[in-house]
Amino acid sequence: MIKLILIPLGLMLFVMVYPFVEYNIDCPSAMYDLSGNEGCTHTKHMLWVVVANLSLTEYGFPSDCEAIQPCWWAAENNPDAYDSVSMVPMAFVAGVMICLAKVREHEKGKRQKLRRLR
Repeated sequence: MIKLILIPLGLMLFVMVYPFVEYNIDCPSAMYDLSGNEGCTHTKHMLWVVVANLSLTEYGFPSDCEAIQPCWWAAENNPDAYDSVSMVPMAFVAGVMICLAKVREHEKGKRQKLRRLR
């Protein structure tokens, strides 16, 4: 049951940390390493698509910068992070999973107590 809690928490951590990591990693110059630049840029783009999908901003959910002020990123410095990151959906999923785990644990305890009484 702990896996069901750790998976959404891990994805939420990824959504939180990736904008900082991406901003601090520079791709090689296309002038000197064309294939390295293409691979790096493609990987960064695909990870941004994952972040946008997990944040539901791809489907119209407002980003944290639009809904909550102040924002961690300036739109000019990191526009992808400004437009694509929202912690609300993953936090909601993690909360629901924690509640389900607690309810299941409570039900399991009640069943064990009933077995002991019989």
